[in-house]
Amino acid sequence: MERAAGFAHDDTVEPKLDKLDGLLAQSFTPRQDAALFAEMLSLPNDGRHPTLELASQQRRQKTLEALTAQLEALSRSGRVLMIFEDVHWSDPTSLEVLGRTVDRRLAPSLPPNREPVSQLIAGPKIREQVRCSSGRSSRRATVAGSGEAAG
Repeated sequence: MERAAGFAHDDTVEPKLDKLDGLLAQSFTPRQDAALFAEMLSLPNDGRHPTLELASQQRRQKTLEALTAQLEALSRSGRVLMIFEDVHWSDPTSLEVLGRTVDRRLAPSLPPNREPVSQLIAGPKIREQVRCSSGRSSRRATVAGSGEAAG
């Protein structure tokens, strides 16, 4: 999200918030979701976003829902290529985002580069759609898989 918003290394908080708001305005992101994204990016609320009084688990759930909604909005406006490098090392939250992506069919093909990934990702829908090779994928297979994902 930082890259998509155009954050520069030397940006202070205000320009980062401005850039984030500009990015989120393109997809008509609700203000509550913008507040969650700002918090996710460790940007303090300067008053432009609503203050959300949520328990830790509620905040996590709302943030995951906001990320999924953002991805859905992007996929409606064009093709989206998601790359999960070294998915076998992914943390549980990243795997949940990946699972939500597959559950909502936002990514038609997800070609990981390691076989054990099917063991790490829970849920039958993901196992159906994740095609694993034995050992490391060749560059050609990875590129072909990426082409399938991009349409």
